[in-house]
Amino acid sequence: MILRDVVMHYLMIAAVLGIFVALLWNCRKGLNRPETWMMLFCVIFVSCCGGAVYDIVNGVPMYESYSDRDGKPMLELFSSEGQYAGEGFLASLLG
Repeated sequence: MILRDVVMHYLMIAAVLGIFVALLWNCRKGLNRPETWMMLFCVIFVSCCGGAVYDIVNGVPMYESYSDRDGKPMLELFSSEGQYAGEGFLASLLG
């Protein structure tokens, strides 16, 4: 059981790396343009500053199971201890 999980983990990593290399190979002419690198830098910068990378690394929940007075699920954590994943992804998308 554990061996199967380890093999699946490495197969997923190999698949993601293979897709990444295939995309780079198909887009190799566009990589010489400075606009491409600037857009890539902006996407990475905004996703890191917005909190999406923090959410992925720390494995925080998307939102908690409690809701506000209107019955809507809470997407913001009103404390200084952290954030929900929904809050980080929204900040990254809107940033």
